[in-house]
Amino acid sequence: MAELIAQHGLSYHLFADDNQLYTAFPSNEIQVARQRLTSCISVLRGCYAPRRLQLNASKTELTCFDTRTSLRRLSSADRTLTIYTVDVQPSDVVRDLLGVLFDSIT
Repeated sequence: MAELIAQHGLSYHLFADDNQLYTAFPSNEIQVARQRLTSCISVLRGCYAPRRLQLNASKTELTCFDTRTSLRRLSSADRTLTIYTVDVQPSDVVRDLLGVLFDSIT
């Protein structure tokens, strides 16, 4: 799995049944970043399916870290990620694999 994720130019943390994907990008390349995340998730889904595993889109969390000004400039479509048929809306605060909370506004 790690190689597949790295091929999409993403960083990751994997632990048991949790996957955490992330990337850094300039704000003018948000469409490229969204495409890389969506593509990687699609590939992972294909790898998990034969093993009778699936990603749970309803438990997926998404956030963007930036200044308030930069985050306000993003449209809601830019900040939304579609996984399967579920639109994942960004959260202001997300929890990482160790339980640490991250606030999106710097």
